[in-house]
Amino acid sequence: MPPKTTVSPSAQPPAIPSGNAQQAIPLQPATRPSSPLLSPLDKAREEAFQAGKVEGELEALREIERREDKARQEGKESGLIEGEAKGHEEGMKLGETVGYAKA
Repeated sequence: MPPKTTVSPSAQPPAIPSGNAQQAIPLQPATRPSSPLLSPLDKAREEAFQAGKVEGELEALREIERREDKARQEGKESGLIEGEAKGHEEGMKLGETVGYAKA
């Protein structure tokens, strides 16, 4: 067991200056540390973490593509139905016009 260290009563934390002397510390994005001092197990964990991030991003892109393809297919089907209905309507009008002209 390591020996306990004692702190002398005269050792006080540095005084905080009064006023607006504190400055904002910019926040850093959450990243995993990459250090050459990592153990082999930590390195393996880091590689697995990075691979998981990449796989997650790829799966998200695949899902977006699936949804876009589905929306395109539904749009095509909807467009065909609307086109058939419009074509039928215009055909009926044309038939009526031709029918009246012959009569």
